[in-house]
Amino acid sequence: MITSRRYSGTLAVSLLVMACGDRATAPPPSNAPPPSNNLVASLASARIDAGAIVLTIVGPDVASIESASSAFQVFGGFPSAGETRVVLLGDIAPGALFTLKLRSPHTANDYSVRVQQVATRVGALATDSSAYQVTLHALGM
Repeated sequence: MITSRRYSGTLAVSLLVMACGDRATAPPPSNAPPPSNNLVASLASARIDAGAIVLTIVGPDVASIESASSAFQVFGGFPSAGETRVVLLGDIAPGALFTLKLRSPHTANDYSVRVQQVATRVGALATDSSAYQVTLHALGM
């Protein structure tokens, strides 16, 4: 009787360890997008009066910047390693602003974007640049 209980207990523990073992080694599902050589910067704002925006992007391997619209001009520079400064001039509306062309693939999570200053189309500086949010995402997503 003692032997059959000991055998049953050992069998139950062995089955439990085997069942948990496979799940413990399985990688968690990934929701992260794959790296890309092109990241699109998009403006999200309830305001549609922007005539100029100055942005700072921090992240690696930016090679160039291409405008997403003929309604405005995009100027870019690289003041230091890992920093990109962008100036947009024209009729700027919510949606795609420009594409960052990267030297090597990265995800949007490798970058941060900060809106430094916004001017309206009539030339007044916006008092609250936080009303203008710029996000990055992989081209085609």
